[in-house]
Amino acid sequence: MPPNNTQPTQFPPKPMSSMPPRPTMPPMAGNTPPKMPTIQMNSGGEHYKFIKPLVSILVAVIVLGGAYYVFKNSKSSPKPASFSNEKVTVEKSKGLPDGFPTFIPVEVGALTDSSKLFYADRGVTLYSLTLKTSQQPEDLYNAYSNAIKTAKFNITKLDRSSSQTLIEASLNTSSILITILPQKVGAIVQIAYSEKK
Repeated sequence: MPPNNTQPTQFPPKPMSSMPPRPTMPPMAGNTPPKMPTIQMNSGGEHYKFIKPLVSILVAVIVLGGAYYVFKNSKSSPKPASFSNEKVTVEKSKGLPDGFPTFIPVEVGALTDSSKLFYADRGVTLYSLTLKTSQQPEDLYNAYSNAIKTAKFNITKLDRSSSQTLIEASLNTSSILITILPQKVGAIVQIAYSEKK
């Protein structure tokens, strides 16, 4: 008989529980998501601590440079020719300035500011008055608008609202601007009158 090359069967056979575990295949690279690189917070934090002051310094330099440029240009920019070397005489007074037109009603006791400016090169006189009065804005509007019409001035602009009343008028080379600002009690009145002779 030919020789039997098969290994003899173990007797009795080992129970299944004592068999070694079956080797498991390692997961394939294509089935597992790639690992995200970890960020070292300590080294990154130090990096940003170094960058932040540099950014602040750069912003400060840009702002200061822009401010200097604007300041330099504003000083070197030419002024309008009509105001260069012009002679202006200013007179301040406690009452009505000399020469103020009599047709404009003014409560002298309510004056808080009064001035007269004379522009010699143009021959223009500008009167400026400020009053703080207890009269009501509606009464003031009626008084000033009637006075302007009686003096034959033409009202060129009229703007009335709850916050202010503005009246502009002109006649030949003279002009009037009256602003009435309502207050809790009474009103503040600003009068500007200019004339050229």
